[in-house]
Amino acid sequence: MGIRQRARTGHRIAHCPVDAAGPVTASGARAATGRERPGHPSAALKLTQYYLGADRRLSLTSPPGFRGAGALAGTAATLADAADNPLDAAGGYTVTSDALPPEQFPQFRSAAAGDYLGARSPFQPYDGEWMAAALHRDRSWMRLSRTVDLTGDAAADKPSLRFRLSYDTEPGYDYAIVEAHTVGQDDWTTLPDANGATSTTAPDDCYLTLHPSYVTDSGTGGLGVLADSTALVVGGAERDQEGFETALGPWAVPGAPAGSPANSADWTRSRELFHTSAAVTTRDTVLLGFGLEHIPGAAERTRLVGAALRALRR
Repeated sequence: MGIRQRARTGHRIAHCPVDAAGPVTASGARAATGRERPGHPSAALKLTQYYLGADRRLSLTSPPGFRGAGALAGTAATLADAADNPLDAAGGYTVTSDALPPEQFPQFRSAAAGDYLGARSPFQPYDGEWMAAALHRDRSWMRLSRTVDLTGDAAADKPSLRFRLSYDTEPGYDYAIVEAHTVGQDDWTTLPDANGATSTTAPDDCYLTLHPSYVTDSGTGGLGVLADSTALVVGGAERDQEGFETALGPWAVPGAPAGSPANSADWTRSRELFHTSAAVTTRDTVLLGFGLEHIPGAAERTRLVGAALRALRR
């Protein structure tokens, strides 16, 4: 949906994409970063970055609300599916001025103008303020390791490692894997996902070393792999929870396996990699990551449109 206003200074546009589909967003893993590959960005992507002020775009599913900031401060809205358009790809944007400082690039000056309420992006902690992160480096085998004691736990208790994993990797070349081996033995096993068709059985006396790993080739890659909210689950009960808020806790960083090249970087604690906003403003534009039809309340919708028009008159 577009709202156009003609003024003596020229055209000013408040752009409210319903789902921002098309060439603005790349497909597959690249959709998370909003950059096209290979080759140069499309004209539509350049328009988004340099005129609308949004450097990157990622999609969020069903954010429940919006709260304005900056030029849209004082506005707020409940968000929901529209009758013929579900809110399943709301746009979260990074701001171009965060990548191109306005002191050096004043022609691309842009600012965040609001956030989604109750929604987190794939590149920030699942809970709290911190997470564990393995950011991309070529020719790496980054391992996050811990030892767990399953002595006395029966196979019927179905011991499992539970954690939240977010990844942006090069498909077919870089991998996020979870391995385990018995302490003192070389019986490495790649653990299956709990929803897969295979399973592993733990012996009665068992010390396991677990390795969530990020393995890369010598070429380019994505942003990397992020982990948060880890726990050992035995008999349906969680124990040894770790959210990396103050330290790595029981987890360690052993480096690459013997015989592999040394890593130039490795797992570490991290805050969100970059902040995404639900709205971005420039001198001439207002960009919303959702459609006005996703605001069921007429009064809230009117206030937001009014604030957008006032922002364009500045």
